[in-house]
Amino acid sequence: MILTSFEETGIDEKYYSIYYTIAKRYFVNLSKEGSNVEEQTEEDNYAISSLNLANEYITYYAKEAEKGHCEQWCDTIADKVEDDYWAYHDAYDFIENEEEKEKELLIHAKSLSEDPVFVERYIYLFKEQKENSYEMAKEYSKAFHKCIDNGKSQNYAHGYAYAVSENNYLDEYCKMFAEVYDLAKEHDKNDGEALSFGKLCTDVLDQGIYSFLKKEYLRKYHENWQLEFYYQKICEEEEQERNRALTQDERNEIREEIKWHMTQIRKEE
Repeated sequence: MILTSFEETGIDEKYYSIYYTIAKRYFVNLSKEGSNVEEQTEEDNYAISSLNLANEYITYYAKEAEKGHCEQWCDTIADKVEDDYWAYHDAYDFIENEEEKEKELLIHAKSLSEDPVFVERYIYLFKEQKENSYEMAKEYSKAFHKCIDNGKSQNYAHGYAYAVSENNYLDEYCKMFAEVYDLAKEHDKNDGEALSFGKLCTDVLDQGIYSFLKKEYLRKYHENWQLEFYYQKICEEEEQERNRALTQDERNEIREEIKWHMTQIRKEE
């Protein structure tokens, strides 16, 4: 009866021993719990129910095993009879050996996509317990490759992809974030510093970089390259407002004003 039921699943016979063991286990457990199927003997009822449960179990087990996962990972997914984010997270958490669990996570990520950008981002989001890790990593990867195809640098592409997938900024803001992130990485800032720099500049873009950022920006970001970036952004905004190019004298006035603000900030400190 067990063999016939297994053959009807169409699953590779190499999984029969697992199917047999799990069907027996379900039968024993159901026998202890009792039955609610009418017009059948208790033994028939337990047998049918246990085989139905075994069918579900082996379907999930074989699916994960074919990806290359270890027995423990496969058993966790199959036992939950689910393959959503939290089932995968439990499969990951239940593995005690750190090297083994990272190996299993990599197999899982690569089973979703062979794109290395997706894989790296998915693993990061997975560990951050983002329930929509797959969707976010997919969006990140799409945005990243779009930038690369348009001739942008890898740092710019990563910054743009981050803004798109994490914050859902309008495209104008994503481009600003990417520009700032790229600039920070060029000046040897780590990811955390580059992201913080990008968030400040992006979050206040619509409030006017000239008026809003004088103190907020200059107090925190006053390295030469950061001051130059601020200067260029002020000039761009002024030219947009005046609908013409700034004269050299006007540009010099902006530089002097930035210097004045920096002097005031240092006095306050």
